[in-house]
Amino acid sequence: MQGQDTYQRSALTPNHAKYFIDTTVSAATQTAGNMHSVNKGNPNLLNVFRAGEKYYVFLLFAKPSTDQTYEIFVGEDDAAYAANPLDFVEAIQMDVRNVPYTPSSQTWPSTWPTPTYDSGSGILSVTMNMGFTDFGTKYDGAREHHCQPSSFCQWNSADGGKCVCNPSGDHYDLCKASTAQGAKDVEVCSWASLEVDCPEGGCYGFAVTLSDHFTTAGPTDYPGDSLRACFTKATTPGFDVPFFNVDTDLAGTCHYDSAPALDDFCAD
Repeated sequence: MQGQDTYQRSALTPNHAKYFIDTTVSAATQTAGNMHSVNKGNPNLLNVFRAGEKYYVFLLFAKPSTDQTYEIFVGEDDAAYAANPLDFVEAIQMDVRNVPYTPSSQTWPSTWPTPTYDSGSGILSVTMNMGFTDFGTKYDGAREHHCQPSSFCQWNSADGGKCVCNPSGDHYDLCKASTAQGAKDVEVCSWASLEVDCPEGGCYGFAVTLSDHFTTAGPTDYPGDSLRACFTKATTPGFDVPFFNVDTDLAGTCHYDSAPALDDFCAD
């Protein structure tokens, strides 16, 4: 978990996993103990969730292969929530180019299942699968726009799109020389569009409005251990990715003679 000066909370989340967002940390808990002494006497540093308020969850550096589930305590025994969770949840794109960030409502993506709400525990579950057409189109558009600077790089739409050295740019010889130094002959400009923070229009995510029944006292039927599960090859194939070695000319002193075995999975 990280903090920014943009009033956000950021966390690094591996793909193909499920996460629980704890909305039940009260002001008293945040100001108690030496561990939270930084918050003492300054209520502006507290983050307390409130009933009926809207909150946003969005993904930076998501890819078309991204598929993650988020579970959030929104409040127990809400008949309206149970009848139709989509009355309280909407798909959004978040424009992060300027502060404060600007959300825009989107049509619920075809690859996102309808959110589910458990009235007994008060927990809402939302799955974001970025394998829908609109995301792919906007993601490719952002890759092209990231192909910068134009005096050095240009976009080549062939073979699925690549950022390559600009033959009419001011530094073409320097660009090609840097490419030739790589053992795998990788275009140096390709790095410009390798990691896209947001597709065109902003990062995809969802907005959720907490139930009027919400309190930071939390659920009385807390799922506890059911939210924690052992990774198995059968149930989490997205994590079953083998390690591979990188050549010494690229890895340098970080090179290893053999890749670690992929055996840190549960048997059942």
